[in-house]
Amino acid sequence: FSLDMSRQTLDITYDINDNFTFRSLSGRREINRRLMIDFDAHSQVDFANRQDNDRIEEQSQEFQLIGTHGDNEQFSWIVGAYSWEDDDLSRFPTFASQVLNCDLWPGSRNASGRGMTDADRGDCFNARMRALNLPETAVPGMSSADIRTMWDAVVATNPNYLGVTPSTLSGTVGPNNDVLNIDNHETTAFYADLSWDVTDQFTVSAGIRRQEDKNLGQQRVRGGDIAEPFPWNDPEYTLRDPFGYTAISSTRPATEFSDTTTRVSLQYQWTDTLMTYLTVSNGYAPGGRSTPPTGILNVDENNVAVGGFLRDVHNAGLSDLPAELLRGKQTVDNYELGMKADWLDSRLRTNLTYFTTEWRNMTGSTYVASIYWDTDGDGFADLDGLIPCAARCTDDGQNEILWFPNLLTSAVNKAESSGLEAELTWLGGDNYSLGFNLGLLDTEFVDLGDAALGTVPAYKEGDKFAGAPDMTAALWGEYTWGVGNGGTITARLDYTWTDDYTTFAGGPLQRTQESFGLLNARVTYDTGDNWFL
Repeated sequence: FSLDMSRQTLDITYDINDNFTFRSLSGRREINRRLMIDFDAHSQVDFANRQDNDRIEEQSQEFQLIGTHGDNEQFSWIVGAYSWEDDDLSRFPTFASQVLNCDLWPGSRNASGRGMTDADRGDCFNARMRALNLPETAVPGMSSADIRTMWDAVVATNPNYLGVTPSTLSGTVGPNNDVLNIDNHETTAFYADLSWDVTDQFTVSAGIRRQEDKNLGQQRVRGGDIAEPFPWNDPEYTLRDPFGYTAISSTRPATEFSDTTTRVSLQYQWTDTLMTYLTVSNGYAPGGRSTPPTGILNVDENNVAVGGFLRDVHNAGLSDLPAELLRGKQTVDNYELGMKADWLDSRLRTNLTYFTTEWRNMTGSTYVASIYWDTDGDGFADLDGLIPCAARCTDDGQNEILWFPNLLTSAVNKAESSGLEAELTWLGGDNYSLGFNLGLLDTEFVDLGDAALGTVPAYKEGDKFAGAPDMTAALWGEYTWGVGNGGTITARLDYTWTDDYTTFAGGPLQRTQESFGLLNARVTYDTGDNWFL
C-alpha cells in the first residue's frame, strides 16, 4: 500500500463594513494511491487478487457573502456559490487463478503484450492437468494452438477429480483483466441560509440549496491501448506509468443530476435551562451508472455483448447479470426533535434527540456472479453451462454460483432508519463528574428496487444497514485531586458497549460482529503550568 497526497487551501475573509463580510475558500488536492487487494487472504495463493492504482485531482472554489441586521443582530444570513471538479484515473489489474488458466485467455486480454509466452501457456495447461490428476502432456516447443487442441480433448472426456472438472478451472478466466478508467466530474451549487430571532426565546432558521452534478462520461482503455502492459503473472508488480495510454478503447455516456434541498428549524428557549428544537430537512446525492468489468461482460451502445466471459449468454438473452445499472438521484428526508436542559441547579445536564430518516435510491451494491459456467473451456460461459449445486448455491438449491471479485453499484429504492439518543452528565461537585450515553437505532431496507437484480443480490428486504447496531451505551466517571502549586491529578474510567451489528449489509460477504464492551482507564497529571503527563 502506498499513498501520496498533497493539499493546498486558501481562505480569504474581508469585512466590507459592520454588517457585511465577504469570504473566499479555494482548495486543491491531488492523491496518488496504490493498493493491493488479496481476496483469497493468502499471500502464497494467487486465487483472486486485484491491484488498484488511482490518481485523483480535485479543485474547489466557494464564495460567501455573510450579513447581520436588525436590533441586536436578530437577522443573520449567508448566501454562497460553490464549484468543484475532479479528474479521476483508476487502473485495476485483476487476477484469478492465472497460473491455471493463462492459455485460455481470449485475444482481447493482450496476453502476449503482457509477457505471456507459449512456454507459460504450457505450464498453465500442465497445472490444470495436475488439478485434474491427469498426465502433464505439454512440453517445450509446443505452440498455443497445440496446447489448445490438447485441452479440447480433455474437455471432451469431462474428467472429475474430487469435484474438480474442466469447467471448474476454465470458469476462472473471466476476472483476469486490466482496464484503465478515466472519469471527470463537475458540481456547481448556489445556497442561502437565514436565521431570525423572532423573540428572545423563539428562533427560526431556514436554508435552501440548488445543486447540479455532471459526470462527463467515462473513457475506458483496454488491451493494447494501454501504454505499459501489466505482467500477466505478477499481481504485485509496480507500474512506472500506470495511467499512460495510446488510444481510448470505448466511452460511456455522460450523466447529469440536479435537485433543490431545503431545511427548516424551529428553536424555543423555554427557560434559561430548557431548550427544545424541531428540524425538518432533506438531502440529495447524484445518481450514476455501473457496469461489470469488461472481462466479464462488455456491451456496445446497442446492448450487444462484444466481449467478456458472459458474452454468449448475454446475447442469447439468458444473462443473469445486469449489463448496466442506472441509479436515479438519491434523496433523503430527515425529521429531528430534540431537547437540551439543565436540572438541579445545573448539576444534571441532559440532551435528548429523536430522529427518523427515509432514503430513496440509497446507494448500495450487487454482487457480480452468475450461474453460467464455461463447460467447454473456450473462455466464455455456455448457454447450457449450468452446474448442479455443490457448495455455493442459488436460493432454490439447484445451481452452483460462479463468483467474481467485483461489486456493482446499485440503488435501494427505499430505506428507513429511526433512533433515540440520550446524553446525561452529572456534575457532582467541584472535583468529580459522571456521564451516561445511550443510543437506540432501527434501520431497514424496505424496498430493494434494482438492488434485487442479479443472481446474488447483496441485500434482502428487511436487512439492517451495515455497521448499525441496535443499541450502544457508554458510562464514564472522572475525579480530580489538587496536589498543590496549581497541579492536579485526574483519574477517568470509560466503559462502552456495542450491540451486535453486521460488517456488510447482506449476502455471502455478510459478517456479524458480536456485541462487545470496552473498558478504558486514564490518569492525567497537569502541572497547571506548561506541561501535563
